[in-house]
Amino acid sequence: LSLVAFSPRKAADEATAAGGALPPAAAPTETLTAEERSQFEAWIAAQPRATLPVNADGAQVVVVKFNDYQCPACRQAFLEYRGVVAKYEQQAADKVKFVTLDFPLEAECNIANIHPSACEAAAAVRMARAKGKGAEMEEWLFVNQAQMTPASVKEGLALVAQVTDFDAQYPKMLEAVRADAKVGRDLNISATPTFYVNGIKVPSLRAVYFDALIASELKRAEIAKPD
Repeated sequence: LSLVAFSPRKAADEATAAGGALPPAAAPTETLTAEERSQFEAWIAAQPRATLPVNADGAQVVVVKFNDYQCPACRQAFLEYRGVVAKYEQQAADKVKFVTLDFPLEAECNIANIHPSACEAAAAVRMARAKGKGAEMEEWLFVNQAQMTPASVKEGLALVAQVTDFDAQYPKMLEAVRADAKVGRDLNISATPTFYVNGIKVPSLRAVYFDALIASELKRAEIAKPD
């Protein structure tokens, strides 16, 4: 599977490192041969499936990302998959559901003590979601990840979602973040990002394979539907 894992995208990575705007989301330009697709689908069929406590809300495919907003690999996955996510949100929003669960690598809300602003960042996204600005806050955090501090997270939240009472909301949001993190620990997750697609644990795939996995699961769901 090392052959299907993604590699850094220099232009996008430099943009986020510099705090600049992200490039427009685009679908993968890479394509798979019939043999590559066949081999990948054989791998999919052989994988065990875990049960996650996530409501599908009628979707046929549920994509779960265990995420840390201060994790460079999580930023890279965000950049790699933006186009794929946008594609399915536009074309199959009722069939494919994307879920982000918090797994900050910070002792205040989870295991380890690697990313000292990760709990604050996860809480800030939750506060922004309440204002309808969750996606914008996620993007702001990944764009400004290199300079992230607890103070900068608060400033970003005020800028993006006009939330100025971070400290008052933080204890409640922290409990919700801890609940997500416990789900990850129960699955023996120890690193981010970790993805599950319909319960299949997958590595950080190249975008074309991530797209192919979702498409394969949609096809499987359609075949399994009763006449």
